[in-house]
Amino acid sequence: MVTAALAGCADRPGLASRADSRRDVVEEDVVRLDDAGQPILARPERLSVQRNGRLIISDISDKDVKVYGTDGRRAATYGRPGRGPGEFAAMLTAQAYGDSVVAYDFESSRLTVFSPDGHYARAVSLGHLPFLPWSVRVVDDSLFLAAAAAPGSIGRPLLALLRPDGTRISTFFDPAKLIGRSPEVIQQTFVLADGAHGVVFVGLAGADSVWAYDYHGKLLGSGPLDPVQPLPTTRALIEHNRGRMRRPDGSYVVDGQRTLFSVVALDSGSVAMQVCERDAMRGTDLLEGGTLLVAAIQLNRGLTMVARAALDGGLLGSERGGAPLVLRYASAEQDRYAITRLRLTTHSRTARR
Repeated sequence: MVTAALAGCADRPGLASRADSRRDVVEEDVVRLDDAGQPILARPERLSVQRNGRLIISDISDKDVKVYGTDGRRAATYGRPGRGPGEFAAMLTAQAYGDSVVAYDFESSRLTVFSPDGHYARAVSLGHLPFLPWSVRVVDDSLFLAAAAAPGSIGRPLLALLRPDGTRISTFFDPAKLIGRSPEVIQQTFVLADGAHGVVFVGLAGADSVWAYDYHGKLLGSGPLDPVQPLPTTRALIEHNRGRMRRPDGSYVVDGQRTLFSVVALDSGSVAMQVCERDAMRGTDLLEGGTLLVAAIQLNRGLTMVARAALDGGLLGSERGGAPLVLRYASAEQDRYAITRLRLTTHSRTARR
């Protein structure tokens, strides 16, 4: 069992079961991955589950999608490097899309949909959006949530909710007042967002808050990412260093600072997030662990933390039922992987008396 510190929740339609409750985080093994002699995961980015139970993992280093059966054994590989149909020059994410798979290529600003048998089915261009998407998330197996990287896009909405054909339902979230206009700050800030069941959750790497919106862009609430151990903002760190990213000794002011790196929408009112120490020189590896934070919408109280725990591995997605999924190293050499689920258990105050 993972040690967790938890808070109570107020009543809200759809969240009544969380009222006056405490939630514990329990880690459960799901499966160990077996690549059966094929190239192993090089840089996993997202973990999701198809309707048939197969596990989908985007590998942005190999520019492909690795598919595993329920037994953990590699079942298929979709996509490959290139610029043709079903190929990727800069694949940044991929997810299950019902029993299909959708992957996003940054260079072409294009979504590629693979059929259930792994063949190229169609492409959706996102070049018409008011920003160049950095990531695209599947929402409710029927919509896409596109998020811009902050650089070059400040002063305009950074999120767009899209229909399957790529047409827009809504655009929203402009953090210009929060980030400011300093190029140093903007270059170190990026958007992290995910949605489910009518709610889109948004965070910023380099900020200290999280926001919740409905699918039309109406703000439902916001709150601190980690009220127990508040996160330093990139803006404050740079301003304290006289507007510079680097100190006189050449080190980065953000290096070693706790920063948001993952956002995973759970059910209609809660979100799981991962905070890690930033490594500005070699990059941050989520699979090395960090802090799990779970927040829920509360009537008239915005977003409030309901669970906080140490995390062994990277929060890369969720099961179809909403349980967070973690990918972790299963060997000291970091050449084998295992998947665990995080079960959030609720114990009401009344039941504990």
